[in-house]
Amino acid sequence: LIVPISNGNSQVENWNSWLGMHKINWWFSVLVVLIIFALSGIPPFGVFFGKWYLLSNLFVWGNYWWMFLSITMTLFTFYYYARMVKVLTYGKIVQTNLI
Repeated sequence: LIVPISNGNSQVENWNSWLGMHKINWWFSVLVVLIIFALSGIPPFGVFFGKWYLLSNLFVWGNYWWMFLSITMTLFTFYYYARMVKVLTYGKIVQTNLI
């Protein structure tokens, strides 16, 4: 959910466009937070069950290395998604004079 901004021939990712979205459009921010939690695999959402079945089968088959790797990557992605939710919900709008 990082909005790309055109900067000549390249694109710059900008988090500032999401700052304070909960004050501007509350329903949109709730929807985006729910989608982010669904992608990260929080238990009441569907992605959690896919991860659960994958991890349980890896445990049964004895593939502990792949199980450790998938849990580690899940934690890294959850940290990234949690940062997005933090910016979306608790970010402060900063007034700048861009001319």
